[in-house]
Amino acid sequence: MARMPIIGTSEHPRIALYHHGMLIGFNNAVYLFPETETAVLLLSNSVAINDGPDWIGHLIIQTLFNDTIQHDYLALARDTLAFGLESYNRIENEFKAELYFNEAKTFFMEISMKGEDLWLNLQGNAVENKDLPGNGMELTKEPSLKTEHHEL
Repeated sequence: MARMPIIGTSEHPRIALYHHGMLIGFNNAVYLFPETETAVLLLSNSVAINDGPDWIGHLIIQTLFNDTIQHDYLALARDTLAFGLESYNRIENEFKAELYFNEAKTFFMEISMKGEDLWLNLQGNAVENKDLPGNGMELTKEPSLKTEHHEL
């Protein structure tokens, strides 16, 4: 997406304290407006293909403050759907087992795929295997991580 929607107008500027974050299986957006003592908090227990929780927050804020600029969030969701779905395919096609070492090279872990499941192994120990939640496509991997060994 080339540009995210901007909420509010320059005629009515408003201070907003904002945080957006996500982990595997969790997504949130928090907006605080000190001048009106208003808070908008969105929590989602899913992995979004696009920025749904943030956009829902925008819609709520636009309604709360009667903003005249309205964005078509349904169109934004449709526009970003293909890119989001394609990113899962790209991650799956690029993924290979990776070893991650601490700086002293005294500890390592391996992240790999077994069938369609994502696995974590500590120190190469057969009993230290952990099936990670989800189908593995919930984790992203930076394209620059192409080598077999990485520092933690």
